[in-house]
Order: sequence, then C-alpha cells, then structure tokens
Amino acid sequence: MKQLTVIKITIFLVITFLAIGCKPNSPDNLKDDQSEILKAEAELKTANEEFRIDLENYRIEIENKISANERAIEDFKISAAYNEKEDKSGYNKRIDEIEMKNMEMKRKLAEFKQDGSDKWKSFKTEFSRDMDELGKALKDLTVNNVN
Repeated sequence: MKQLTVIKITIFLVITFLAIGCKPNSPDNLKDDQSEILKAEAELKTANEEFRIDLENYRIEIENKISANERAIEDFKISAAYNEKEDKSGYNKRIDEIEMKNMEMKRKLAEFKQDGSDKWKSFKTEFSRDMDELGKALKDLTVNNVN
C-alpha cells in the first residue's frame, strides 16, 4: 500500500512539473523572440561594421607609416652615397635590412584576411609591435648617421 502511494505521488509530481514547465506559445512570446532575434542581428551588423572600419583605418594608418619608412630609407640611401663614413658597408647593410623588414611588413598587411575579431586583435597587436621595432630601428639609424 505504501508503494502504491509513493508511486501515485511520484506520478503526480512528474505531471505537475511537466505542466509547469510547458508554457504555450502565445503571440506575445513569439513577438519577444522575434524582437530578440532582430536585436541580435542589429548588434551583429554593428559589430561587423565596427570591425570593418577599424580594419580599414588601421590599414590606412599602417600604409602611411610604411610609405614614410620607404621615403626615409631612400633618404638614408642618398645620404649614404654622399657620406664619407669609415664603415659605409655596415651602414648600407643596416639600411638594406630595414628596407627588407619594411617590405615584409607591407606584404603581411596585404596578405591579412578578415578572419574574425580574435585573429584581428592578435594580428594587430603583433603587427603594431613589429612596426614599433621598425620605427626604432629607423630612429637608431638616424642617430648613428649623425655620429
């Protein structure tokens, strides 16, 4: 008899939980779901647009820096031709190394594909660090050129 009561109570509880857990699809619920979907789509579109704008602005900024580096390298080459330094070959070698690094940076930027914001953030961080190192190398070349 006790087993029968326990079984009845268990069945009653299961039916009660199922009834409470199942809510009908009312028009209000559908409207809420649709508005949430539209809101999520709008947020995604905004995020994609911000990503695209950030990428384009960064590309323009870096292309300008690369062009400035190219002009500086050409100036160094011209000044090296007229300079009467003792270690002219070492100086020319450093200019060539910097020029190669600048061309490599230009290639990396051109080859980058829009693979998502995580890869973009990683690429941008590493690329900016490399560009800073290149700028420092150019600055060091200027300091050494004055000596």
